[in-house]
Amino acid sequence: MKLPFFNKKKKPISDSPTQFLTVDIGSDFVKAVLFEVVTDLSNKNSLKIIGFGKHYLDLRDVQAGVISNQDGVEEALISAINEALLNVTHEVRDVVFGVSGEMSIGFSTTVRVTREKQEEEINEKEVIKIKKRIEEVAFVQAQKEYARLKGLGSIDLELINSEITNFKVDGFYVTEPLGFKGKIVEVTLFTAFAPLNHLNLIQTLASRIGLNLLTVSSNMYALVKNLTSAEPTEFDGIIVDMGGDSTDASVAFSGGILATRTISVGGRAFTRKIASNLDLSFSDSEGKKVAYSEGKLDEVELSKVGSIIDETAESWLGALEVTLLDIDGVKTFPSRLYLTGGASYMVGLDELLEEEEWRKRLPIKQHLKVKRIGLEDFLLINNPQDFIKHKEIVVPSSLGVIGLLALDLYE
Repeated sequence: MKLPFFNKKKKPISDSPTQFLTVDIGSDFVKAVLFEVVTDLSNKNSLKIIGFGKHYLDLRDVQAGVISNQDGVEEALISAINEALLNVTHEVRDVVFGVSGEMSIGFSTTVRVTREKQEEEINEKEVIKIKKRIEEVAFVQAQKEYARLKGLGSIDLELINSEITNFKVDGFYVTEPLGFKGKIVEVTLFTAFAPLNHLNLIQTLASRIGLNLLTVSSNMYALVKNLTSAEPTEFDGIIVDMGGDSTDASVAFSGGILATRTISVGGRAFTRKIASNLDLSFSDSEGKKVAYSEGKLDEVELSKVGSIIDETAESWLGALEVTLLDIDGVKTFPSRLYLTGGASYMVGLDELLEEEEWRKRLPIKQHLKVKRIGLEDFLLINNPQDFIKHKEIVVPSSLGVIGLLALDLYE
């Protein structure tokens, strides 16, 4: 199914049409990845990372996912892109931007339709019509749910991702419905939406520095799209992306995201707690947190910082539990949890998530297994070993598959 575009009319304009950038604007960094599309002898496309750059953001540049200092973000964006393009002599202007869970909402909607002419084959026009109807219903639902989660009134949202994840004809699953006949079709559609003002700001940022915005995507959608690339219908999992200000979570069944959620607890919460308890500056506390994870503290500091991190981690885990339980339609959660994000590499998070006591509070039949997502899990990227040391590259790299889909539409 076609990927919807926030900016539909512009075609790729880079000097090299097989190269494009992806950008992730986080709480602490702007990260940019440069991709090249590689075509093998069987005419199958994959992605090669040929550049990566990141640049610090001031604490006031991005607040709770909102770009609050456009000039600061623009400066960091230029620096990150220049670093990614360091070894490239030609101009690359095509770009895909990611949107965090704080500034998006995603969920699946299922509808059952009784066909008037069941003896006729299902055609593309019919599928597009059903998809459009679901998107309209999802839009209304998204506005209500986003307002509830954010405590806001009415807000203008824009569709950024839309994909049919399940299609049944008279009760039977079909991977490609075109050509089938039947009376009842059941369609499950995943949709993601983002505030229109945020998307306009991204468009403005791109235009101000001469970039051509191919599309905008939910980061979580891109992550799951990559994780399910090998076996799309066999993937079940809880996906957790822990950033600086917040943590994004989603639940996926049979390769389709049921819903995405965000909690306002991320890596900075741990840093602030260390600063408060030990009477340190934010930057010094961040250093202590990193040193703790790297095993570079002496025994006294190890004990002090460790106890603070353990206490904060328990609060984070409690918030994650409440958030997951808030997702409707889950009778039993998947028994695998996939962990990523710049703040997820603190020591002990894996063990904490696998503790039986926490598992008992969620409907999970089996022992929960935690896996950290790395570049090696992205089958569309054919050179992960070259960039595997950069743990922070996972989320912006996941957007590569969205760029590949975008370029495919212009062929």
